[in-house]
Order: sequence, then C-alpha cells, then structure tokens
Amino acid sequence: MKIIVVSGAKSGVGKTYIAEKLLNYLPEWSALKVTVSKDGGCPHERSCRICPEIKELFYIIKDEKTINQAGKDTARLKQACAKEVIWIKAKP
Repeated sequence: MKIIVVSGAKSGVGKTYIAEKLLNYLPEWSALKVTVSKDGGCPHERSCRICPEIKELFYIIKDEKTINQAGKDTARLKQACAKEVIWIKAKP
C-alpha cells in the first residue's frame, strides 16, 4: 500500500488541503490521518471528543461510516481520490 503523510504542528495550517492536492495527482495512494490528543484536555478548549474518548494508547479507525462523515478531514481525503483512508487517534 502506498501512503502519503503530511504533518504539521497544529490544526488549521493546511495539512488536509495539501494532502488533498497531492492525492489528486497520486492515483492508487492512500492517506493516514493521525490525531494526537494532548495531556490535560484540549489545548484549544473545544469539544473535539478526541481527548476524552481515548482510553488505550491509540485507536486505528478504518470504518467507512466514520471515515466518510461529511465535513471531516478523513472524508475530504477520501473524496480527493485516496484509495484508502486510515485514521489513528493516539495519546502523546
């Protein structure tokens, strides 16, 4: 499986946008989205539901219903022609 990874230090810097553009030119590639929770809750003081739900060190999400939720980064990657999208939610 071919995988493309775009990383950045914080949200809102354009990681998903860049990944979408690259995936449009890289047929048969997949995308891996990694979300890392922060110790002490969300640093952005918003209810993203990622931090509190992680009881294990990480979760691997491949469920199509979850991946294809409208408006989510994972759905954007899938719509950008990613062969497969995998989402990992992890603790630091």
